[in-house]
Amino acid sequence: MADEHIAPDEISAFADSAKVFIAFNAEFDRKFCERLHPVFLELPWACALSEIGWADEGFDGLKLRYLMYQFGLFHDAHNALADCYAVIELLARRLPKSGALGLMALSEASRRKRVRIMAVGSEFAAKDNLKARGYKWHDGGNGDKFWWIDVEPEAVGAEIDYVNTHASNHKTQIFRNDVTAHSRFSARPFVLNAP
Repeated sequence: MADEHIAPDEISAFADSAKVFIAFNAEFDRKFCERLHPVFLELPWACALSEIGWADEGFDGLKLRYLMYQFGLFHDAHNALADCYAVIELLARRLPKSGALGLMALSEASRRKRVRIMAVGSEFAAKDNLKARGYKWHDGGNGDKFWWIDVEPEAVGAEIDYVNTHASNHKTQIFRNDVTAHSRFSARPFVLNAP
């Protein structure tokens, strides 16, 4: 409703018992929530959209409504409370190929550490290669502009080789950061650490 507000102490009380925040699109939701209250910076986040291998499990499309339909469930889309219940219902279901409960798959995936690779100063012509490989653009709101991707720790060497081969010029610098559920999806500034 218009002109309704949630008091900061109500948000703190709500978050006090939380161990992790789960969102369907944490890439969007975490940034929004961090602007609302600093408590959302403190706890880990998990994303039911990007951290469950829906395609590997045989699902077509990643919209919440489509996932629900593929489980034979109806979803009243674009209603915040209905979306929350829908995500809870998805996480309570067994995934068709692995047989894992959605919540267990999400819990396992969100606890894994990843490494963020950042290609600063890569040539403009490389943007299509980087996008096709899954890189995202950081617009420089907190400093440098660059392409970035999060990868499993064992893939770091291959990813740096890829950037050097397909997206590098004499100005390109490659940086890396360790990423956990505490920092993943956050709007906090990227820190550029050398590999």
